[in-house]
Amino acid sequence: MPASRPYSADEDAFIGANYRAMSYRDIGLHLDRSETAIAHRIPKLGISKMALRRWTAEEDEAIRTRCRTERLEDVSQSLGRRPSEVSTRAARLGVSFRKRRELTKGGHVITGYSPNGCPILEHRVVMEHHLGRGLTGSELVHHINEDKRDNGIGNLFLCASAAEHQRAHRSLDRLVPELLERGIIRFNRTEGIYELCETGN
Repeated sequence: MPASRPYSADEDAFIGANYRAMSYRDIGLHLDRSETAIAHRIPKLGISKMALRRWTAEEDEAIRTRCRTERLEDVSQSLGRRPSEVSTRAARLGVSFRKRRELTKGGHVITGYSPNGCPILEHRVVMEHHLGRGLTGSELVHHINEDKRDNGIGNLFLCASAAEHQRAHRSLDRLVPELLERGIIRFNRTEGIYELCETGN
């Protein structure tokens, strides 16, 4: 299709009626145009795709599946979203567009740095977006499965204090004797580690 093909009044009307609900890609498919062409046409119509709108399940799935293989800018354009919106949403979903996840010495994922050089931790960002507010200095976020790189909201629990966070960790330690007694875990003397027992299931 020629890049210079002029837009018809019907095409402009379709864009105007659907630009908030549809991605550039979907609008382009409907009009037999590229998503780049739609991205350039929208500002010329005096409308903005950047108005905030609810995230759809399809958009969330696109972010989860495409963040590892595509650039943030490309995914943002195809969704008709600002890169900052998509990056923030990705953090809330527990994924990142960063090719190599930067970690603290303690193993927490870093999403960026504050103006004074302090690392911004992904698990705190995800919890703040979930709550709709910033976290206080005393609040800590616990990783339920102990994997500090798994920052999906389903794996996070907000602790009001360091004492509450320690209580969560100690509760796991207290389970070890019972798990050993039940034969669910065992201590591997060769490797010097605890491990799950093999079951017949």
